[in-house]
Amino acid sequence: MALSFTGDQSRQAAAALLRLQSLDATRKLVKAGLIETEGSSSRKETCYRTTKMGRSVTEAYADLRAATLPPMLEALDGRAEKSESAGSHLELVASIYAQAAQVAITRRHQP
Repeated sequence: MALSFTGDQSRQAAAALLRLQSLDATRKLVKAGLIETEGSSSRKETCYRTTKMGRSVTEAYADLRAATLPPMLEALDGRAEKSESAGSHLELVASIYAQAAQVAITRRHQP
């Protein structure tokens, strides 16, 4: 059975889902030893920092991406100029998406 939400219910459900996914992802990163908590035990006041292993993993990923992405882009045969433009468009869409999510969360707190 599918749940159906309208208006404020839909925004509230989406915001709650995003919070749950974020908490779940954070817990998994802590459990994996990639990040650690710092500061208060309160959820609102807890800060996180990467561990030595977390930095190692992200650096290895950055190295792998740096080694694999440029050859893939070169294989596009003259499309490098277009990919720069496409990158700008993707950044714009990501920015608009983030802004829309923030508006939805903000409206959740309004009467």
